[in-house]
Amino acid sequence: MKLSEIQTLWQIDSKIDKLNLGTESVRTSTLFQKYLDIRTSFSLLLGKLKRERKCLYRQKWEFFAGKMDDDEMDVLGWEYTGKKILKQNLSIYLEADPALQDHDRRIEYADTVVDYLDRVLKQLGSRDWQIRNTIQWESFIQGVT
Repeated sequence: MKLSEIQTLWQIDSKIDKLNLGTESVRTSTLFQKYLDIRTSFSLLLGKLKRERKCLYRQKWEFFAGKMDDDEMDVLGWEYTGKKILKQNLSIYLEADPALQDHDRRIEYADTVVDYLDRVLKQLGSRDWQIRNTIQWESFIQGVT
């Protein structure tokens, strides 16, 4: 599921039907579970991506440091360039590595989705208060105490 799809879902689900406030109040727990499930999936994905990045970083470090053996390079499909990289320059090559940058983008995306879902869940937490407040306001306008 993409962030844009989640945003579209929330745009629909966040609307409160003022004519059916009782139904909307009951629907809150269902919506909370729905977005909590999505958040849990993305949170697990985020953890997996962070662990994978650590392994990839180690492999890239060994590759750039010249410590990776030929068999492992063949398995990964990486070719040795013959260029010697000084230890103090390793970070420059690691930061500029396209595979690491792509992995960092995936981590950033998953982190953004988790943050967005945290905000949705926070809004859902205050949904019952919003419904109660709407009911009290309608009662006040109609002169009912």
